[in-house]
Amino acid sequence: MLMLSSLCGYVQADVVVVDSYDSYDLVTDALGIGNESFDFSTYDGSFTSVGVVTSSGTVEVSATSGLEGVLGSYLMTDSIGDTLVIDFEEEVKAVGGNFFLIDQFQLPVVGLMELELSDGTTFLTSLRSDGGFAGFISSRATIESLTLRGYGASVFAAPAVSSLKIGVVPAPAGLALFGCVGLVRSRKRRH
Repeated sequence: MLMLSSLCGYVQADVVVVDSYDSYDLVTDALGIGNESFDFSTYDGSFTSVGVVTSSGTVEVSATSGLEGVLGSYLMTDSIGDTLVIDFEEEVKAVGGNFFLIDQFQLPVVGLMELELSDGTTFLTSLRSDGGFAGFISSRATIESLTLRGYGASVFAAPAVSSLKIGVVPAPAGLALFGCVGLVRSRKRRH
């Protein structure tokens, strides 16, 4: 924890980008950001969009061309070169996921993926054929959306997501309630 504290002391960016689940979990835990996980590998077939209702609000995944769910694998745009957009209803402070690039034969390929947050923060990452993780943690602004664009060996590739983590900071009223519950429990233990 001390090492992380000294690291965070030097970070001046509004958004931190990480490239592993472990790093994402370490930083969000240290900042008190609660995460909820989503598995998009359970979708099969064609969809106009996919809306998932969660305890932290609604998450909507869409693409102009529509979406294609590949059971046991991922949710992808229905057209090569289209963008995948993930919109968040709640005040999201962190988002990370396992992302892929898919070719015209619906096979994962090596390539580049551009991930862009609603505030314009952009990250370009190289993906292997087995995909890769990318995560964003915002210290100030709320993340309203994440847009994915894929560039494979054949110029364009369809972006896909198999899993996603969304981090929300508990509301101050919720934190105060947790504090009161803790205080009551500690008083009961003393008596």
